[in-house]
Amino acid sequence: MNKGISLPVNMVIILIIAVIVLGVSLAFLLKIGSRGMDEAANRQLANKLCTQYVGKDPTCSDTSKADSELLEKLASTCAKLNYTECLDIADVSCVKKCCSLFCSE
Repeated sequence: MNKGISLPVNMVIILIIAVIVLGVSLAFLLKIGSRGMDEAANRQLANKLCTQYVGKDPTCSDTSKADSELLEKLASTCAKLNYTECLDIADVSCVKKCCSLFCSE
């Protein structure tokens, strides 16, 4: 191979490797970013639901004061935020854990 041809071939190979690395890095960052946005949206929804719940039960000690639809939404949202108490149903332990900032003692 001539020296004049080897330089452009090496440059093309380096550019291909750089584009592949850039593409993989971008895909990784987008995946991490979307997970964070999903968590933020779920936290925001949980805060809204907790505010609604505390309007009916300020001490978070009696889930019978809230309607079942609110409790289902709260359990589902809090389960997405990894509150293990909320995997099945929003009972008192789920509400106290997920809405701890909102419940008065």
